[in-house]
Amino acid sequence: MTKKNFILLGFILLKFLLQYALINPYYDLHRDEYLHLDQANHLAWGYLSVPPVTSWIAWIIQLLGNSIFWVKFFPALFGALTVLVVWKTIEELKGNLFALVLG
Repeated sequence: MTKKNFILLGFILLKFLLQYALINPYYDLHRDEYLHLDQANHLAWGYLSVPPVTSWIAWIIQLLGNSIFWVKFFPALFGALTVLVVWKTIEELKGNLFALVLG
């Protein structure tokens, strides 16, 4: 990875994480977020509407104190990790800078 690409990736990840840290704390939780948080009280290996990992993440959020910060933190973290995985995949496929930005 060149220094130019590394700086661009850093800005993209920073933008993705900052939108949750600075903007979203002023909004209430969505009703689906309340559903996922309630599933922490009834852990199972999966529900019809959601996969099992969301219940376990909700359980971790419950251990951390059920604050809005932690509820918004995990989607931001996994979103940033998704951007990173897509970036690395495009690099492995020898994509140029346009492909990296488009991805």
